Amino acid sequence: MVLMLGLLASAAPAHQRCKEENMMVRKEWSSLSPHERVAYSDAVTCLQNLPSQLNNTQYPGAKNRYADFVATHINYTFIIHLDAIFLPWHRDYVWLYESALRDECGYQGAQPYWDWPAYVEGGLEKSQLFDGSAYSMGSNGKGNNSCVYKGPFSNYTAPFPYFPNSIIMDNIENNGTGAIPSWSFDYEPNCFQRYLNDEALRLNNNYSCIETLLSQPTIGEFQNYLSTPEGDAHYGPHGGGHVAMGGDGADLFTSPTDPVFFLHHAQVDRMWTIWQSYDIKTRRYALNGTQTLENVPPSPELTLDDHITWGPLGVNRTTRELMDVQAGPFCYRYE
Repeated sequence: MVLMLGLLASAAPAHQRCKEENMMVRKEWSSLSPHERVAYSDAVTCLQNLPSQLNNTQYPGAKNRYADFVATHINYTFIIHLDAIFLPWHRDYVWLYESALRDECGYQGAQPYWDWPAYVEGGLEKSQLFDGSAYSMGSNGKGNNSCVYKGPFSNYTAPFPYFPNSIIMDNIENNGTGAIPSWSFDYEPNCFQRYLNDEALRLNNNYSCIETLLSQPTIGEFQNYLSTPEGDAHYGPHGGGHVAMGGDGADLFTSPTDPVFFLHHAQVDRMWTIWQSYDIKTRRYALNGTQTLENVPPSPELTLDDHITWGPLGVNRTTRELMDVQAGPFCYRYE
């Protein structure tokens, strides 16, 4: 298992430089102009065409810079889901991705988000996000393999193997070590797949679900409602969004293969940010849980002084640095 704790010192806090005039504003996808949407998808395509910065011997499937982000998510899957690390880790992960789009591909905007309940009516396949136009994030899948066939990313190759859900369940039920399979980073190219699921979004991501999520009184209850399944077809808003994407976006390990992952997790971060803002004094630094998925294998409670890592994507940071979107390395807000 790759441990989350690291020894690197954290960088100087960015909140000293974060002011209203230089704060990035993250907007909902449908509120972007057509030009802004194309600029974003073009930047993602740019990242998919840049060379990988990972060791090719260790990560043979990482054939480009975008795949570096997928490989990193695979590497830490057992320690960044269903635990206390989930929210702060993904907050910085999305920020690192946003920074790569800007610094390496010349993107001028901020990371957009996917406001789930606004897409419940009308069908995902007809929405501005998934309609397959030049101003979308690509189409639904088609054919036997549910390959995305129209719009941005229709020629994009998914590089890594498929991970069956049994890997997670076997680890939990057998009190496993949390070690990822030896074949996790093999190069197994396939078409980029989606299988849009309107029902999953309707059941898990409607306005009532969001109201319930934001009304949770503690961070532990917020996390549980966000991500813990409660029965057939009920995955919580986080899981519901992944199942609604289907295909590659529904694979717990390789879900960042679908570029909409980053809009989805910007919305997860938005939900956490809003929840924190309701009682900022007590919620800004609220934590609950350990440092491994379902506490398997058993791990310590996460503290604000623990260091979290993204491997070669960026420097290690303390949990404390990741709790405020206008402090630590961050300087953004949601519109």
